[in-house]
Amino acid sequence: MTADVHEHPLVETETAKLLADIARCYQRYLVITPEQAAVLSLWIAATYAVDAAYTTPYLHWRSAEKRCAKTLGLELTEELAAHSTRISNVSIAALYRLIEMTVETYGTAPTLLIDEVDVLWDSHDPKNQELRGILNAGNRRGGSVLRCENFTEVKEYSVFGPKAFAGIGNLPDTLADRSIPILMKRKLKTEHVERFRHREVVKVTAPLCARLSAWGKAYTEGLCDAEPALPDVLNDRQQDVCEPLLAIAD
Repeated sequence: MTADVHEHPLVETETAKLLADIARCYQRYLVITPEQAAVLSLWIAATYAVDAAYTTPYLHWRSAEKRCAKTLGLELTEELAAHSTRISNVSIAALYRLIEMTVETYGTAPTLLIDEVDVLWDSHDPKNQELRGILNAGNRRGGSVLRCENFTEVKEYSVFGPKAFAGIGNLPDTLADRSIPILMKRKLKTEHVERFRHREVVKVTAPLCARLSAWGKAYTEGLCDAEPALPDVLNDRQQDVCEPLLAIAD
C-alpha cells in the first residue's frame, strides 16, 4: 500500500468493520468457513472498487452434488455486489451490450452472475464457446470484443468486470485459473443458519450496500496505487487474481 493510505488509521478501522459485517452476513445464511467468509467479504468490497484494479477475480460457488446452497450463495452475492445482474439464457450480443450500458450509466463495470454454469460447458453449442472466450478476456482491464455494426462500422465492446458463477463440478481450466473457488457441501442436521427469505434478506443487505457504496467512492482512488505483497507460493495468474483483494486486506 502507499504511505498516504497508511497515514489514516480510519481507513483500516472503517474497512475492517465493514468487511467483518459482510462476512457475518454470509455466515448468517450459509454454512461456510471463517476463511471463506473473509474471502467473500473482500470480493464484495472489490466490486465497489473495481476501477482501481488491473484484474478482477471471478468467484465460483461450486459443489460435487446438488442442494449445497450454491444458488443461495449466488443470490446473496447478487444482493451485496455492486451493480449486480444475474443472467441466464442470455445472447452474446446482449451480454457485452449490458456491460457497455452499465458503464455508460454508472461509470463502472457491472457484476455479472451466472447460475448453473456447468450446463453451459456440457453443451457443444458454438455460442457457449464464444461465451467462454468473452469470460476469459473479461477479468483483465482492456478485455474487449470487436463486432461489426451496420455492416461497415467496427466497434469495440468492453467485457471487463467482476463475475460470479455457481455450478456443480469444475470450471474449464482457463476460467478456473481466473476464479476463486467457494466449495460448498450439504448442511448437516447439527448446523444451523437462518432461512433465506428475500424480503427479509434485503433489510440486512441494503444498509451494507449503502456503506459499501460510500466506501468505494472514498477509497477507490487510493487503491489505484496499492502494491500489496503477493505470496510467492502463487503463480503469476493467481497473484493477478488475488492482488485486488490483498490490497483491500492491507
